[in-house]
Amino acid sequence: NVKIGLLTNIAEDHLSEFGGSVEKYQERKLILEKMSETFIANNSCFDIINPHRSDCNYSFKELAGVGVVFKLICALEERISGKDRLSSTLNVLNSYADLVAIGTIADVMPIVDENRIIVKYGLNMINKSARVGLTALIDASSGKPEYRKSDRFVHKKKKVKITSSFIGFTLAPRINAAGRVRSATLAVELFLAKEYDEAIKIAEMLCEANRERQTEENSIMKEAYSKIESIDLDTNPVIVLDADDWHHGVIGIVCSRITEKYCRPSILVSFEGNDPQSSSESDIGKGSGRSIKGLNLVDALCHCQDLLVKFGGHELAAGLSVTRGNLSEFRNKINDFARNNLTEDDMVPIIETDLEIDFADISMSLAEELQLLEPYGVGNPVPTFIVRGVNVNEICGVSDNKHTKITLGNGNTSHQAMYFSNSPDSLGIYNGDKVDVLFSIDINEWQDRKNVQLIIKDIKVAISKEELNQKLRSRFDDIKHGANFSESENVIPDRRDFVHVYKFIQNMLYQGQDSVSVKALLAKLNNNHDDISINYIKLKFIFMVFIEMNLVTVNELSDDRYSFEIKYSSSKANLEKSSILKRLRSQIR
Repeated sequence: NVKIGLLTNIAEDHLSEFGGSVEKYQERKLILEKMSETFIANNSCFDIINPHRSDCNYSFKELAGVGVVFKLICALEERISGKDRLSSTLNVLNSYADLVAIGTIADVMPIVDENRIIVKYGLNMINKSARVGLTALIDASSGKPEYRKSDRFVHKKKKVKITSSFIGFTLAPRINAAGRVRSATLAVELFLAKEYDEAIKIAEMLCEANRERQTEENSIMKEAYSKIESIDLDTNPVIVLDADDWHHGVIGIVCSRITEKYCRPSILVSFEGNDPQSSSESDIGKGSGRSIKGLNLVDALCHCQDLLVKFGGHELAAGLSVTRGNLSEFRNKINDFARNNLTEDDMVPIIETDLEIDFADISMSLAEELQLLEPYGVGNPVPTFIVRGVNVNEICGVSDNKHTKITLGNGNTSHQAMYFSNSPDSLGIYNGDKVDVLFSIDINEWQDRKNVQLIIKDIKVAISKEELNQKLRSRFDDIKHGANFSESENVIPDRRDFVHVYKFIQNMLYQGQDSVSVKALLAKLNNNHDDISINYIKLKFIFMVFIEMNLVTVNELSDDRYSFEIKYSSSKANLEKSSILKRLRSQIR
């Protein structure tokens, strides 16, 4: 009897929130190696199928584990059916392309060559007639369906178009969440389900498991960010954190988030499973690490291997085990290695783009042509573009300000844009600003209407706007020190201006807001007030008069960011007594 073991290069859980953990990969590898030794000792046949073997001349080396299994099934189909290779492969694709595509995308494999063909077939299969378990998971992920019978159901929502992004960011995390916080058996049962009634219950359990995973992730992330505040990142290029109760199945995801946010390597170690009542220097913690280009994480761990129980991985992601007693020395040693191998430029976040275009070039026809390049993914990323000096016509928060929606225009046309996971307040951008935008182009379908939608990757105030702000600061300093000015510059505030700003500050403090930037204040003061015109220079002189007349305490926290304290008085302020206003009137040209 031929015993076949599949020893594949399983994609570690790197740069994403899904995939197998390094620890489990190492455990599987050790088990299979022991099986191999046993089979060889018993004169049994044990075939190792791995495109990365040194004696393997197969042309495509980037198959995921599921891809290697797929190739084996194709070979068995060819042998058993007696058909030619192409016919046999197509037969297998028609049966399993959806599962192979999901595994390939979830393992973050390059969507090129054979993987591109597999994913293309798989997406078409899912969009046309997904198997019961997948259909249920799609429904549960995008809103519960209404169904009449187990084999007949209709959707409350229009059928979701399945793309590689939808699989990678919606389906795969739910499938993988079962193994992280519950049992991977749930995912297996979903794919084996025959009836929709059964499948939808399992799918909803997977969605719930994913919510548990997200809750755990957010909790760990919040604690990790708090710990990072006490680290001197200038002298410690590698962030190494530990805790006794962090979930082993989630720290890899948080690690990826930290590396993405701070643009530096990070390692999270959890001593979960040890007795919390009696910690010991011999307690073993399991860790996950992520790195950036410029620091090979495996090389860094090899440098510290005398302090580690075990480790494994690749350039950008790895897993490790370390004792509590060695953790501090390990933290120092890996940072020593990083200081000698990382430069400041390595830790500067960079987003690459494909092309700078004019805003007028953005159209539905361009968006539809870009869809022909799908499926996108690693190795074939979504094309990104830059437009410069475009107007912000409107900006508002979405989903309790978790995301931002911006209407961008050039005077002739406008397009909606979404900036996910960024609140409007965090951007420092307001109506009327001119901005430079890095984005990809998508098509938003809503109520049978299609519109071009920009997905923002980065946005900043246009250089010309920054230059204008600098000129305003310089002009304010000149006038403050006695320079003459014309009436058209609108420098001197009147009583209505003072009342308007005072009431705004009063309301801001009442709502619990403790500080505001001049830029944000100007945007809100002039919004929907045609009879009010307050510019940068006028506002700064209003602040000076408030201080002079003891009406408001104004504290400058940083460049053009202020906090305030109202000085209440029973008497009405006489602004005509202000020496600042008298001096300004004398400076009018």
